[in-house]
Amino acid sequence: MGEDRFVSNVPRVTEALIERFNRTVDHCAWLMPSVKPICLFLIDVQQKILAYRNFGLEMVSHLQSGCDWPIVRSYWPEAAVKEWDTEHGKLAIVSLRPDLEDFSEYIRLTYQMTALETSAFDLSRFNGKDMLMHLLHRSDYARRLNIVPKAFVEYMSGVFKKDAALYVYNELAERYDFLLSSNDGGHTDWKSLSFTENDVLHLAGGKWMANIFLGKRDAGADHRCLLFPLYGGQRVFALLLLNMPEAPNDPVVVRHLKEIIDEFSKLMHEIQNYLYSIKIGRRYQQLYTVTKKFHSTMNDRDVLDEVLKTIEGLYGHCDIQLLFTDDSIDWVDGDPEALQAYLNGRVQVHHAENAVHLYAPLAGRQGVYGVIKISTDRRDAFSKDDREFIQLLASTAGHAFENAKLYQQSQRSIADLRLINKMSQQLNAIMRFNDTVDYLIKEIQDHFSVEELGFFTISPNQSPVIYPKCTPFFHTGEGLKLVNRVMEKLIEDQEGLFLGDVHAENWLNIPYRSLIALPLITKDSFLGLIVAVHREPYHFSFDEFRLLQSIVRHSTLAITNARLREELERQVNTDQLTGLFARDYLNKKVELSLKTDLRGVMILIDIDNFKIINDTHGHAVGDEILIHVANIIKQNVRKTDIAARWGGEELAVYLPNCTVEQGRAIAERIVTSVRKSTVPRVTISCGLSFWRQRDFQGGGRDLFLKADQALYRAKEQGKNQLYIYH
Repeated sequence: MGEDRFVSNVPRVTEALIERFNRTVDHCAWLMPSVKPICLFLIDVQQKILAYRNFGLEMVSHLQSGCDWPIVRSYWPEAAVKEWDTEHGKLAIVSLRPDLEDFSEYIRLTYQMTALETSAFDLSRFNGKDMLMHLLHRSDYARRLNIVPKAFVEYMSGVFKKDAALYVYNELAERYDFLLSSNDGGHTDWKSLSFTENDVLHLAGGKWMANIFLGKRDAGADHRCLLFPLYGGQRVFALLLLNMPEAPNDPVVVRHLKEIIDEFSKLMHEIQNYLYSIKIGRRYQQLYTVTKKFHSTMNDRDVLDEVLKTIEGLYGHCDIQLLFTDDSIDWVDGDPEALQAYLNGRVQVHHAENAVHLYAPLAGRQGVYGVIKISTDRRDAFSKDDREFIQLLASTAGHAFENAKLYQQSQRSIADLRLINKMSQQLNAIMRFNDTVDYLIKEIQDHFSVEELGFFTISPNQSPVIYPKCTPFFHTGEGLKLVNRVMEKLIEDQEGLFLGDVHAENWLNIPYRSLIALPLITKDSFLGLIVAVHREPYHFSFDEFRLLQSIVRHSTLAITNARLREELERQVNTDQLTGLFARDYLNKKVELSLKTDLRGVMILIDIDNFKIINDTHGHAVGDEILIHVANIIKQNVRKTDIAARWGGEELAVYLPNCTVEQGRAIAERIVTSVRKSTVPRVTISCGLSFWRQRDFQGGGRDLFLKADQALYRAKEQGKNQLYIYH
């Protein structure tokens, strides 16, 4: 135990005090490991130290015989010190632990009790009532009832100067197992012994005391001891073994001994019942507390955390696992008992070779959601009370977990409906196809944590056309190959494709594990598809798949409307013969450019002698000439430029943010190309006007008039040329 002792050179008159002090500490020695480091002092009336017993406290080596207690006390300025007066001086305790109150009170009571004791116990002086009073003193007058068994065993050992041990009945193992002994390091290996009910019946035969044989103590020597069955009602609930080969012969001692055994049996049985009721009360208090916490939260993870915390508090020596059937926690392979508990909804206990496993189902009204697995290497674990309590706790947790799940599902449903409603309103408010698709892609990326997302429309030849703002993977050959394979599946099953682990499918070989693919369908038309992937398997839940499916269905109508609207606008703004923009569209763009740009160029184009072409070759050839010239213009202008049919054989091109030199180059290129490539051969005349923000005061009409005047000059000077208005 790491103990230091010191006894000063004192007169013989104080030897009894020192013996009493040592006997007090010996009685309490079993508590020392739990309160170390600590030192106990015996001090006389002159404040001199007579003796001390040290258990791990430093600096005691500095003490000398007869040291003054006030000086010694100053060695530990930060320590807690408890001292009280006795009839011959005082006792003191020094400890680095602040919680000395209960222990010091126990020392004080024990010291008082040793005044009643002699150096050797005399059983004839103690009856059952004295023994009970002694035990109550040792238990701090019922405040520490759990130490009564230890005190009784030490009492019996002190009376007979022999080792004693106590065994209690283990209902789960159906035997009497070792609880404690007066001397754990004695000659008898009490811990290795156990007794069944049949053993007790055979050995004691209903007697209150029996002399039994335990085998060989030493080679060639019988080992016998006394066995005392302790009755609670009609049943033996504990056994007291005393390491004595023969029973006492003195009838007074025997009578007192039987009285002591009977009284202790009653006390021990009541204490067991009391402690059991306290244990059950505390458990159900914990159940009440945790139930309040269950019903104060609607988070399923908080419910599980409270279950684990409660079980760990009660069964801290056990290993605890949660086995679930949802997307995130799988069943442990090869655990049929867990499956059995899940299927029948009852607690299962399985005794394996080196462990005992308890399985408690988390059951609600609508089903079983998982199983709590508690494992320990203690063979006597999980009594009937344990199983009933864990069953009740798991059932309460199952109902709370179910309520939390249902609440969370309702909240998710509300959030999903809000998201669908918000997106539907926003999509229907957006007029342009590209804006609609951009918004849809952004919302999917924000709400579904996809790693790669692809949006595809279907071309007239039924091949997928990638949207430019798709994520990088779908712009690769591997991504396009995936889309083609997925599209084949979606044409067969237009409900969509949901794969938790792509690698389990033989027809796909990509670096991603989770996949959702949904078609864009209106009536019987397959308009396109959306594909979302992630590297982690089972990243997307089925609820997310259903939500995305609803969003895509609502979005399909908005996308279709946007495309129809743009097609209608295109038809309104486009000349049907040449494919160039209409004159009204050109006028709007010019007016907008005058407000927002820094400069611009207007080119008016007229096909020379076009009436002769119509009269000579017919209007069909004239139309072909117009189409050919329009195509030449398209080939020579930028995407931001606006080429339009001005009227009849007159065409116009507006070049926003273009200089005069750039406009001249484009116009001359067009003039040259028309002259060289038309059949029958025709030429064109061009008039060019321009504006700059710093010096132009007019509007679009002024710009057109200047270009028209320049065109007139080109015609006047011989046609087949460009004239710039200055």
